[in-house]
Amino acid sequence: MDLYNLVTKIPYLIMLGVGLTLIINLYMSGLQDLEVDVDDASEQDYRKALVLENLLNVDASDSEVDFEYDKRRAVMPAEFLKNEDPDDDEIGYQVENGDCYIEEVAGLDGTNFGFGVDDHTELDIDCDNHIDFNSAKSPVLVLREDEPPTEVFIHVYPVF
Repeated sequence: MDLYNLVTKIPYLIMLGVGLTLIINLYMSGLQDLEVDVDDASEQDYRKALVLENLLNVDASDSEVDFEYDKRRAVMPAEFLKNEDPDDDEIGYQVENGDCYIEEVAGLDGTNFGFGVDDHTELDIDCDNHIDFNSAKSPVLVLREDEPPTEVFIHVYPVF
């Protein structure tokens, strides 16, 4: 091998060495932490969406609801949102450390997840706290006695 061929291969070797060093450095230092953060964030979003779906499908047929309730998704009686600390035979919500929850909804226990209501109507709902960008939300049609149904947004958020 002569000197000319050796000198022309040096830049290629340097580029190959810098590329391998960069890839190994990224793999060993930063990407593993990033992967863990992405997995945790995705799992938390999935859990919020699952609890929200359970809340949207809550069944009030075994309670003392005085009007016709057809058990459709995202339709709930106003008593779920207005009746705080219900008796055993009633529907409603409960509050723990300022976070609202409904015992009948799987996952919505007040210690892991809570809910809030974005209420721009005259329903007079107390669970309007913790509504922020970190919540999963969905519109819900609230059925009221002697009045037409109204729409509110229900937010499910993680309790810290």
